[in-house]
Parts: sequence; structure tokens; C-alpha cells
Amino acid sequence: SIGVPADNEERYKKIVESHLKDKMGDDGNGDWEGIGILLPGQPQIAPGLMLKDYHPGVMLGVFDTNEQLFNALDVGKIMFAIDQGPYLQGYLPVSLLTLYAYTKQQLANHLVESGPAFIT
Repeated sequence: SIGVPADNEERYKKIVESHLKDKMGDDGNGDWEGIGILLPGQPQIAPGLMLKDYHPGVMLGVFDTNEQLFNALDVGKIMFAIDQGPYLQGYLPVSLLTLYAYTKQQLANHLVESGPAFIT
């Protein structure tokens, strides 16, 4: 895990290349075949795609979704996305716990599939 700025693509590129240069033991300028980068969210998509332009072999995945992500998925620049479903993973559990706390009522089916969805 490395900290990179989402608002400065050139600095982003230099930091990632420097980190991989240290790990790979070369100049870090290859196509990065076999290297995968998991981007932590929407602000990282644009700089991640810019990095892929310089290193076409790198594999990208990302958390969260937006239109830019779907376009990149369509053309094969990003391999997958993980949609965390903020309603299912955030709001729904709180409302169900509140229902139970106030009424002692529970869902008949205790299984609520609220996990992340993979988009490819």
C-alpha cells in the first residue's frame, strides 16, 4: 500500500514507478506485465488509467463505480470493479438494528446478501 495524490497525475506516476522500481529491482519503465494495482476508489481511476497508458501490461482493479469506470471496463483498461453497495452495506444494517431495538422484530429470513458485487 502506498499513498499517492489523486489530483496530480505526474506526481502519482512518479511515486508508483519509484515504488515499483524499488520492489522490482529494475528501472520501473517496462510494460509491467503481471503487475496488478487495486485502486481504492473513484478519485484514483483517472491517474490509474494514465499509468496504464504508460505501462500497458499492468492490471487494474478498483473499488466503487462511476461512468469513467464503466467506459474503461468496456475497452478493457480495467479488469474489474468492486461495487460496495453503500445502501446494502451501510444503511440497511442500521435500519434493521433499529427495527429490532424498538420492536424486537426481525426479518423472517436472516440472510441478507449485502456483500460487495464484482463487475467485470
